[in-house]
This record gives sequence, C-alpha cells and structure tokens, in this order.
Amino acid sequence: MNLKKTVLLLAAVAVVGTGGVMAASAPGYGRGMVDVEVILMSSQTAGYRTYYNEPFGYSLDIPDAASDVEPTSSGDGCYFQDLQAHAVISVYGTKNMMNFTAAQLYRIDLSRNGNPTLTKNELTDKSYVISWIKKDKVYYEAVCVNDNGTYTSFSVVYPVKEKATYDVYCTHMQASFIPTGAVYTGK
Repeated sequence: MNLKKTVLLLAAVAVVGTGGVMAASAPGYGRGMVDVEVILMSSQTAGYRTYYNEPFGYSLDIPDAASDVEPTSSGDGCYFQDLQAHAVISVYGTKNMMNFTAAQLYRIDLSRNGNPTLTKNELTDKSYVISWIKKDKVYYEAVCVNDNGTYTSFSVVYPVKEKATYDVYCTHMQASFIPTGAVYTGK
C-alpha cells in the first residue's frame, strides 16, 4: 500500500471512530489533485457507517469491515475495501445525460457483464438489483434512476467464501440506500 493510501486509511479510521467528516486528496486524471470530502456518519445500525454523498444527495450504510476508503476524484462516489475479506464496495452518482430508463441501464449492465445467470433479479420502473456468481466472486449491483436527472448506484464484489456475511451486508445496504434527497445535518 503506498504512502498516500496509508495516510488516507489512517484518516478514515480516525473519522470512523469519531463519526465525522474526512477531506481527502485524490488524483484528478490529468488535472492535478482534487480535494474530495468523504462524509461518514454513525449509522443507526451497529456494525455500519452511513456514507453520504453531497454532490448527488445519496446515502447508504457501509459495513464497518470495509474500512479502507478512497473517494473518486470527481466527488461522485467512493470505494470501500474490506482488506480481510478481499471485498470491494463502489458507490457513485452520475448525471443521466442520455435519459436512460432503468430497463435500458439494466440491459446495458447485463450485456456489459456477459449476460450472466442471475441469482438476484429485481427490475422496477425506476431501479434494478442484480447479482451473479462468476468463478470465485459474487457480483451485486443496485441502480436507481432518479427524477432529478441523475442515477445512483452501488456495487459489491466479494469472494464466494464470504457469501454468508456479504449477503447480509448487501441486503442491509439495499434497505438503507437513499438514492436521492438524502440530507446531511452534521455540518
């Protein structure tokens, strides 16, 4: 782990312990360094922290086990890694510039992932949740198309051997997911 990630991890651990806000520097893809604020709050559920994304107004609970935190350089989301279980949680929001529907994004997602045999398959007018197993990994994705011209999503990739634990985490994350209109009152 490089020095920057080590410092970021230590800052994340300090923030988790205090339930506060973390400002991190992330690479800006050819534009130098960009300051990105990661907001983690105490969750109402033990064993989780609530991640809040201010630019897109979404939030969801992240398991405490995923303590390695790295924001995206654009501020649209964050990556959380459970180093012990070798699991990665990605969360992001984006403008829906092409006005995709949930059904269109669902078909794109399935095609992009090789049309896997789904172990979870829930599609509504505004969202979908899919999951599948490929080799020794479980893939879980939740996407919500919002009325404000954005869509928000989270995905989790974890080893099959961690399925019992991470199935519980994914179910909780889905239940806690506020795809738009989440309010942060900690400032």
